[in-house]
Amino acid sequence: MIFAGLMGIFLIGLTAQGIPSFGTDSTPTSGTTGDSFTFNITISNATAVYVDYWFGTGSHTNSSMSGSNPYTHTITIPSSSTDTLHYLFVATDGSNWTATLPKNVPITDNDAPVFGTDGSDTSGTTGDQFDFSIAVTDNIGVSTVAVEYWFGSGAHTNTTMSGTGPYTYSITIPSGSTDTLHYVFHAGDSAGNWAAASQVDVTITDNDAPVFGTDGSDTSGTTGDQFDFSIDVTDNIGVFRVTVEYWFGTGTPINSTMSGAGTYTRSIIVPSGSTDPLHYIFHAVDYGGNWAATSQVDVTISDNDAPYLVSTQSWTATTGDPFMFQIGMNDNIDGTQVSEVHVVYKQGSSAETNITLSYNATDQLWYSSPSNVNLYSVASITYNISAADAAGNWVLDTGFSVRVDDNDAPYFTSDLTSNAGTTGDPHNFTVDAVDNIGVSSVYLSYAYQNGDSFSMIPMTQGTGDNWYVVLDLQHTLSPIFYNFTVYDAAMNEYLSADKQINITDNDLPEIFSDMSPGSAEAGQEDYSFRVMVTDNIAVQTVEVTYWFSFAPTEQVLTMTRLSGNIYYVLIDLPSSSGTMYYKFTAYDSSMNEFTLDTGMQVDVVDNTAPELGAPAYPGTAYTGDTFTISVDATDDVEVDFVRLFYYFGEDIPGTVPFMDGTPSGSTYTFELNIPDSLAALHFWIEAVDLVGNKGISPVFDVDVMDNDDPAFLDFLSDHEAYTGEDFLFKVNATDNIEVDHVDVTYALMGMDPVTQTLERNMTSFCAILTIPNDASGYMSFFFTVYDTSGNSVVSGETFNVSIIDDEGPVAVLEGPDTARQHQEVTFSAEMSSDNVGIVSYTWEINGEPFSGPVVNYVFDDVGEYTITLLISDGTNPGVEVSRNITITDADAPVIVLDVPTVLGNHLPFVANASASTDNVGITMYLWTLILPDNTVVNGNGPVFTFDLEGALGNISLYLTVMDAEGNKAETSAYIDIIDMLPPTAVGPGNLEMMEGETATFTDMGSTDNVGVVDWVWAVHGPDGTETHVGSSLTYFFEKPGEYNITLTVYDSAGNNDTTFFIVTVDEKTGDFDGDHDGIPDSWEEEYGLDPEVNDRDRDFDGDLLSNYLEYKIGTDPWDPDTDNDGLPDNYEYDHRDVMDPLVPGDDQKDPDGDGDPNIEEYLEGPAVRDPTVSD
Repeated sequence: MIFAGLMGIFLIGLTAQGIPSFGTDSTPTSGTTGDSFTFNITISNATAVYVDYWFGTGSHTNSSMSGSNPYTHTITIPSSSTDTLHYLFVATDGSNWTATLPKNVPITDNDAPVFGTDGSDTSGTTGDQFDFSIAVTDNIGVSTVAVEYWFGSGAHTNTTMSGTGPYTYSITIPSGSTDTLHYVFHAGDSAGNWAAASQVDVTITDNDAPVFGTDGSDTSGTTGDQFDFSIDVTDNIGVFRVTVEYWFGTGTPINSTMSGAGTYTRSIIVPSGSTDPLHYIFHAVDYGGNWAATSQVDVTISDNDAPYLVSTQSWTATTGDPFMFQIGMNDNIDGTQVSEVHVVYKQGSSAETNITLSYNATDQLWYSSPSNVNLYSVASITYNISAADAAGNWVLDTGFSVRVDDNDAPYFTSDLTSNAGTTGDPHNFTVDAVDNIGVSSVYLSYAYQNGDSFSMIPMTQGTGDNWYVVLDLQHTLSPIFYNFTVYDAAMNEYLSADKQINITDNDLPEIFSDMSPGSAEAGQEDYSFRVMVTDNIAVQTVEVTYWFSFAPTEQVLTMTRLSGNIYYVLIDLPSSSGTMYYKFTAYDSSMNEFTLDTGMQVDVVDNTAPELGAPAYPGTAYTGDTFTISVDATDDVEVDFVRLFYYFGEDIPGTVPFMDGTPSGSTYTFELNIPDSLAALHFWIEAVDLVGNKGISPVFDVDVMDNDDPAFLDFLSDHEAYTGEDFLFKVNATDNIEVDHVDVTYALMGMDPVTQTLERNMTSFCAILTIPNDASGYMSFFFTVYDTSGNSVVSGETFNVSIIDDEGPVAVLEGPDTARQHQEVTFSAEMSSDNVGIVSYTWEINGEPFSGPVVNYVFDDVGEYTITLLISDGTNPGVEVSRNITITDADAPVIVLDVPTVLGNHLPFVANASASTDNVGITMYLWTLILPDNTVVNGNGPVFTFDLEGALGNISLYLTVMDAEGNKAETSAYIDIIDMLPPTAVGPGNLEMMEGETATFTDMGSTDNVGVVDWVWAVHGPDGTETHVGSSLTYFFEKPGEYNITLTVYDSAGNNDTTFFIVTVDEKTGDFDGDHDGIPDSWEEEYGLDPEVNDRDRDFDGDLLSNYLEYKIGTDPWDPDTDNDGLPDNYEYDHRDVMDPLVPGDDQKDPDGDGDPNIEEYLEGPAVRDPTVSD
């Protein structure tokens, strides 16, 4: 069956002379998926060359080849299949055809998997899940997908991913590091092709906020005294800053930076003029910018100031309802629960009543016993309040009043409205309404059930309590729903329940405009009765009653609404003639009935002949087959029969044969047998109705053709073939009309098929073929017989005859001696030869088998390889040959770069490529760093370090890596350099001064790595908080007391720091102060100061305390160490919570418990040691 696929090609007769001769077939012996493939053949004596090819068991494609010796045709091998490619060549010289034997080309998959969308997370956070996701496709099938990942310069992990589309894998990011996550996807298919995606670098950020531990802050506070905040804070990476946000009562919060590490502390002074509770919240931020805050803590502040009296609230009472007084009192000692509270009240002109109130501890208010307000009066209640504390002090507040409002709604006593109504008629709605003060208005709200919204109309007051309104009902059967609403003068409202009035209809429908036709034909279909009907509500049903003069039985039909008010119904009229009588009846939705009967009638007549449609039949008739004709015949009354008249040939016979059609509905079918003759068929059709009316079609002509195949009788060819001898092809054939000729198609082993026409002798057909001397293997052949109409049939089998060959092939292997890694290398055996033909090429390259005369191979590894080739002609023993090839390195290094994307300008810049790899070894790292000012810095080695020296902006990093063979790889990165260091706020020291004085404060040297740009001062004084902006603050201290002043400094990046100091403002006393410097003259005279010169801010003893402050704290303005304990007065004053500049002995105390007395910590320097902190 080798040549069965060539049947559609060999349709033209051959002769044995001048057959085209095929030469060298240079078509590749192997192919790869998705790549181009070129058929290549040389041939002589050809005018056209074709290639017939197919894959596996798929359909054949026949394509014309281009060029001339060689002839070529290029195709693209499907990428999704490795089915074997089969092909053969066909050639003609214009008269003769010849073809090669089919050849097989193995197809291998060399297409690696393709990576699609990387759906992995684009960023990661410490301690959280990270999801890898990648879409991978392959032309044949994906076998394995894996992800290789590592953190920073850590160890690599390679794990297989799950799924199919996409492939996924999840990991948990370590919580204690923000090293960059690097990953590479790898994918392999079933053919062993592997692909790797580019390395992806994912920034890991710390999203774990700091954690608060023990709150060691004071649990209570007292006015004017120090309060200490203390909190333990830890973080997975590192705590950057801890602040405390605190405020008193509902005042403005202050946010202050705390000091320390692990345990963070801050101290403040509680204001002396308020007992508002202290509220505070700790805030902490780590180096990743993650913030955490504690819950709010509330601290009670105690006070012993004198009490005060609070006035009452305003009230409103309502008529007839209980009312009680609710009074709020307060006292500096007793609080809200004072000793006693009284109220004297009256309503309008009534007599006064004196009542004692009771205290309610739950809401801390005083209440009277409830009493009812006059139901029928809206006069105001006036009252006075008096209260006494435990010491017998009284307070009296007068002139209070309570407005009395009417909240008692009116109501209805009776509804006299009828619950039944009729369409279009007036209906009286009436109701009785009353109120404690007086009815103001009454409204009727109504709506129909058909979906209308409620309408509200006012009602008219009748006699006494009666109200009424008259409404015309709509023409609808929908019930009407209604309710009444009554209002009094205070707009108190009462709404009655909804009620329903049922509406009935007794109007008759109307019939007019009879639009039915006045005449019709017998047997007419779809005669239409039409009439116009209306009703005030809705037409329910319209009927037509009709009867005939020849059939008096009445028929009643329900009519259908056509459009608007028009109703219709269709009927089919009988075939009889006569008169049709009819009348209309209409019913509305209430079954009111009206009939229109004015003697309507229609005359019915019939005179129409049958009609024939175009007959349906095949365009050609075939000998020995059944010929089917069908036609549609219709009549307005009824078709009686349909008849077919027909004859064959040119002459009409004296008697024309006919047949009656078989009916199916209106279609009639005729079945006619065609004889074994090519004479043309002629026919026409006639249709007759019941009254003899006849319809006749035109005459139709149909050609008759022969479609019967000829047949083989006997196969009488020789059973054996011998080289150099004649071989006899012989067969007997017959046909129903006549055999035209018989062809034989034969092919010798290794040669193209040849088709030859046999010579005729009666029913026998013969041909002689001389077998070539160099032929071998076998010869195959089959026969094709044709009749005079072109019908043909192929012999049912292909006959095979053996031919012998004994000469072996000569093997020649060609290829290079050296090649580069990953370079495609071509090895050829095309110079090998055999007398008959080589049937197989078997290669072994790097342990892999291949076939075909040419093999292309890519060596992935460096080394020495042996190439082996074995060729065979299929009969004689195979011949083997081999050669060696040397492969040199071509793999570029793989760069693994660990570099931050964002970096503070106070940190060193470090880029690490030490995890980069190469198959033979990296020999060079070349770094180029471009700074924000375009300065270029170069470096080498696997790690590149550079001191940014406070630079800000974007920097660009470029890296080139090279191996020993000169292969190189390049990458780049872009880093944002930002300012992350907060400034250090330095404000003035604590100060004491007199009320009514003005002072100016300046920044005392706040610093920042970039620069301080903004200053915010907040003054927290007796009257609240004031905020000022600028590098200095000038403030007028109007009242005595303690002022807590904070200074917050900001740099250009928004980083900030806060410090505070306390200004104590003393109340002016009666002691005479002639120079108005705040120091009494008597004290200045006692210590030798000039009472007539303002020397308030002078510092005669150089201890950094002004004369005014020395006066206030009692130290000697001429002695820097008043108590002679070795500690200067200013040092002891600055630490006055643990030292006293007037009491000797502080030098040996150790308040922070760190084992070092105060004198040692002082001598080491205040900037080094803090006597209140264990260090």
